[in-house]
Amino acid sequence: MLIRDARWFLIAPLVMACASLPRPVPVQPTERVLTSTPDGEKVAVYDVTTGGGTATVKVWSKGVDGGSVDGKATTLVHVALEVTNTGDRPVRVDVPDLGVSAGAVRTRPSTRPVVVDVAPASVRTVESYFQADTPNPQDIDAFVFHWALDVDGHAYRQSTLFVHDPSLEPRPAGMKLRQAADARRREPVVIRDGLVARD
Repeated sequence: MLIRDARWFLIAPLVMACASLPRPVPVQPTERVLTSTPDGEKVAVYDVTTGGGTATVKVWSKGVDGGSVDGKATTLVHVALEVTNTGDRPVRVDVPDLGVSAGAVRTRPSTRPVVVDVAPASVRTVESYFQADTPNPQDIDAFVFHWALDVDGHAYRQSTLFVHDPSLEPRPAGMKLRQAADARRREPVVIRDGLVARD
């Protein structure tokens, strides 16, 4: 009996060390959640009218996680827009106009600034990552995603609040000392020269 108890003294520090490792922070929007992605991320949906153009915009995030930018380890905040142009005028998404505010943690764009034009009766998805000035993803449990669309020089600006989503956290596997397999766990994101590297 004493030997079995002694093993716990050896295993306990390992378990505590693993529990303190940086892990991804799943998030969800706080408003207009009407659907979800195939991976389970909750999606906010907006109907936008500006400058005579109309569009349906879906906004989501894969959360906050560790990754690397040009070979340096960093914390990355993911955001995405899917723009469905339901009007007869082009809709423009200017990626440099996108922004993330994460409270006291400073963020900056880490993906290449581009302009995406969405033609009438078409759909385009824009995904971007923002570097956060913290080594630990758990330092960001909420953030505001600032995004904008433009139709013929008429801008539509919106901010979407994201908060921690515990429903997407991995669950313990009964009384065992391991976590249940999490299908949503992805490989760390690698960004080189402003583009997500696809190995």
